[in-house]
Amino acid sequence: MTEIDFGTLVSAVVDELACTASELSEDERTDTDAALERYKRNVIGAIRTVFDEAEGKGV
Repeated sequence: MTEIDFGTLVSAVVDELACTASELSEDERTDTDAALERYKRNVIGAIRTVFDEAEGKGV
């Protein structure tokens, strides 16, 4: 399994949460379930990107 620095992972997730907050649609701002789905999808993508980058670098 690829080793990932905890700080790198946390940073990627926090950055994605901030970015997602600014990208929420009007519906997502009033529909917490829709917002949660967007947050989950984007955070999963950010985590996957960190792992893909680490695997590509051979960390």
